[in-house]
Amino acid sequence: MKKKFIVLSSIIIISMLISAGSYLVANKNTSESPPAEVLEECKTIRNNGPGIDILFFSDEKTAEEYTDYFLQLAPFKDHKEKFNFFYIDEEIYKAPCELYKGIALYCYSKDLIKKAGSCHHDYIAVLEKQPRSVRSSAFKGVMSINKNHPLPVFAHEFAHVFSNLAEEYLAENTKIPIGSENCQSKCEGFDKFQGQFGCYQGCTKSSFFRAFEEGIMRTLSATSYGPYDELLLEEAALEQYDKKNQNLITGSAISNPVDCSQKEYFLIEGTYQENQIEILSKEHLPGCTSKGKVFGTLKYNVINKNSQVLESSEFLPELIFITDLTESGMPTEPPAENDQHFIITIPSTEQTKTLQILDKEDNVLEEIKLNDLGGRPCKA
Repeated sequence: MKKKFIVLSSIIIISMLISAGSYLVANKNTSESPPAEVLEECKTIRNNGPGIDILFFSDEKTAEEYTDYFLQLAPFKDHKEKFNFFYIDEEIYKAPCELYKGIALYCYSKDLIKKAGSCHHDYIAVLEKQPRSVRSSAFKGVMSINKNHPLPVFAHEFAHVFSNLAEEYLAENTKIPIGSENCQSKCEGFDKFQGQFGCYQGCTKSSFFRAFEEGIMRTLSATSYGPYDELLLEEAALEQYDKKNQNLITGSAISNPVDCSQKEYFLIEGTYQENQIEILSKEHLPGCTSKGKVFGTLKYNVINKNSQVLESSEFLPELIFITDLTESGMPTEPPAENDQHFIITIPSTEQTKTLQILDKEDNVLEEIKLNDLGGRPCKA
């Protein structure tokens, strides 16, 4: 009897130890799993299939108003089939915007980027009503628009993020973005399209020239960009539309631009100071990621296990564009310097292994392993 009791007691103790061990392992795995990210409902305003995707954070009526305005504006009105428009209802998700330096609406944040993963998006517009004195802004594909400003503010900010257009009003104490083409150092610089264009002194710098006297990039009372800027924007639309349809990483076109629930991406957050990169966080998340073009001072390569480059892009824009509103319609606030904080998002595929961050001379500043983040993240 005593022997049976000892055997039975041993079995019970072993069972308890196994259970306790299983509990600890389960809790350890849970704590190391990526946090669940809730994808919101992605609602459609206009969907033409694979194309350039603009995502609004607003109510439906406002998203439709801005879509209608955009599609009647040259050159986009001649390329309506290349653009799609979606929105996430502000009653479901309110973007965590702030006042940049106390003067401008600024909605670019990691939280916003994560929520944007609910929809295919290349460019994001957060539409929020603020006092008329609060400026609108644009930074790295995100437009923060004060709804109390006229609709051309949206067109102005879109040209910054979409085609790298510089300010055409005078802002002597700021830069003309690297690669920007609407401000030229001499009138002959407008020969790119071999057309007949004007030449007016003053385009960000008093020593530079613009091709149109009073376009949207100079004054918010304008109704058009002007012929030369329209050609630059049309060129950008054709280039980005073709690139989207090539789908660089997967090699196939996106079949359903709305459903992001089965897609995944990596989000890398970091800072850049004095040629040094510091990675603050890296996450493996559910959802879609932007494929819009970014113009910046650094670039990255996505590398596969065979050391081949799957994708390459610029990032870390130099400037945060800020647009105020004056009685004359002429903006006066110069762009502000980027604080060197960055967020990179790239699609997650079986091929994706490493992210390289490089300077303009292609020197590798940082290599980040991506395949150590595990499989598909947890979802709510």
